[in-house]
Amino acid sequence: MSGSRSKRGRSRAAKLGLLAVLIFLVAAAAFTSILIVQRQAALREISRYNLTWLVSQANLEVSRLHGAIGAALVQGSGIGQDDVELRFEIVENRIELFAGGEVADFVSKSPELVAIVANFRAVAAEVRTGLQAPESREHMVRLLKLVDGLQPSLARLAATANTRGGDL
Repeated sequence: MSGSRSKRGRSRAAKLGLLAVLIFLVAAAAFTSILIVQRQAALREISRYNLTWLVSQANLEVSRLHGAIGAALVQGSGIGQDDVELRFEIVENRIELFAGGEVADFVSKSPELVAIVANFRAVAAEVRTGLQAPESREHMVRLLKLVDGLQPSLARLAATANTRGGDL
């Protein structure tokens, strides 16, 4: 009889142990879920600035391209068409980022913003064609004039994105 009691006692202890482990796992799962919800809320809060950053970076890269073209016009600056092409490739990458995701969604909601991005792409295509021509002073001046007109409209796009981020 005492063997049966000790088996029941061990069985009861095992059941209590399993219950304790189960309660611990449920509590851990609940705590993890709470942490995930908090993390998602923090990411949502931060992501509203991602659009502004992406659009602002495009304007910054256009400014850098503009500066590289201007420096290429200065004799003895050490800046040549290769440097300008590198800067332009970075600008092209920014244009690709405009083609999808949050930026494309944002831009598609306003005809004015669609026009700004379309102009950005058109000017970039002209610059790409111009960079394939032989390097000359007149050629660089033409590229400088093309790029020069982009900055005000890209600044307007960045300001609109910033306003949207503020509204969110």
